[in-house]
Amino acid sequence: MKKTVASPFLFVVVILMFFVSLTSYALDYNITFAATGERSIIDSVIVQNLTQGTTLTVPAGNNLNLNDIPNSIAKQIVSKHAVCVYPNPERDKTIVKFYVEKTGSTQINVFGLDGKKIVGIFKYLFAGDNSFQLSVPKGAYVIRIVGNGYSHAAKVIGQAAKVNKPEIDFLGNGASATLINRENVQLRSVISTTTMFYTEGDHLQFKGVSGNCKTIVMDIPTQSKEVSFNFVDCTDSDNNHYTVVQIGTQVWMVENLKTTKYRNGKIIGTTLPATKDISGEIEPKYQWPYNGDESNVSKYGRLYTCYAVYDSRRLAPIDWHIPTDDEWITLETYLKENGYNFWGRISDNVIAKSLAATTDWNLYSGKGAIGDDLSKNNTSGFSALPGGFRINNGTFDGVGENGYWWTSTVWNNNYTWFRRLYYHQYQLSSNGSSNSDGYYVRCVRD
Repeated sequence: MKKTVASPFLFVVVILMFFVSLTSYALDYNITFAATGERSIIDSVIVQNLTQGTTLTVPAGNNLNLNDIPNSIAKQIVSKHAVCVYPNPERDKTIVKFYVEKTGSTQINVFGLDGKKIVGIFKYLFAGDNSFQLSVPKGAYVIRIVGNGYSHAAKVIGQAAKVNKPEIDFLGNGASATLINRENVQLRSVISTTTMFYTEGDHLQFKGVSGNCKTIVMDIPTQSKEVSFNFVDCTDSDNNHYTVVQIGTQVWMVENLKTTKYRNGKIIGTTLPATKDISGEIEPKYQWPYNGDESNVSKYGRLYTCYAVYDSRRLAPIDWHIPTDDEWITLETYLKENGYNFWGRISDNVIAKSLAATTDWNLYSGKGAIGDDLSKNNTSGFSALPGGFRINNGTFDGVGENGYWWTSTVWNNNYTWFRRLYYHQYQLSSNGSSNSDGYYVRCVRD
């Protein structure tokens, strides 16, 4: 009977097919971070998967790995028989480390996805951890390791534009290796990469923190990429530091104003009690926490009469101002024309969900309304919360239902334009209101 012997090439093809399949169905995006503007160092990045409702913090110096296989990296690292490839994707050089059960000759080859070997090395290795250094051009590759009684396979992604010639070099065995032992490999991998579960199409919010500067970037990653934070200072007279987001050409505060002082340090008055009727006062200039409760300030900010907004001493932090009606229109137009309308239209005003935060809004079943599936909110990063309002007769109302924000544009006599979001509506609406009412303030950068 004729004996059939499987060829090494056929085995490689099987391995290649496995990794091609893995690449086709498993996500493996590497997100790096950069800082620009007033700060050059990133202290941390807070990542929210708005679709999944999960949050994690990426420490300084770490990259983020987005993977649709939970804990896949951790499982790979702790296995004694696994190949550890770090960093992966490879930007210039990567370390390939694996465990040899028995001393003997080992063949290491790297194949392209077309099955062609691009580089290889033959080495007599001692039992224990062994390390190699690998450089490959841009592309996806399979590493095949065959030794005395063992075999390994791993994938590596090359992203180094300047690498033209693939190279592989032996670093050492055991204590002589550049990465001294398995514990070092585990520690370095965990410190350098933070993994988040991610499925294609999830909305992510990246919040970069650098000193007192905090900047948000919104994204739906479809590949490995670099996320850049433009850090700018936004600090009011009470030394509150605000998170910011760029939407189109504008940079907005992501939080409502909280200051109790004008820019020159003078106190903005309030009323005792907080529910005092001020409808008969002439040009009242006041601020309040919702319901007079200071514990509401950290979430919702403060409510201001528009007379305080108009005061020449100015509410906004230095380099910031209260947006005009036209600047709100600029925001609306950008969102409508750049895919933020809920149904993808470019003419209708269906942008409320893109502005509203993913928490605190009352639920509502109307399709496209803010309260319908909060996980689909806040694609712009504006993060509007339903902080309610104060009527000039002293009534506080609307928490959970709506949010109101002043513009700096006069509507008619003692009335000013404002913007409003309701949990059961899908548009950002506008109207005029008495300057004695209490609404929130968002500032835009000069």
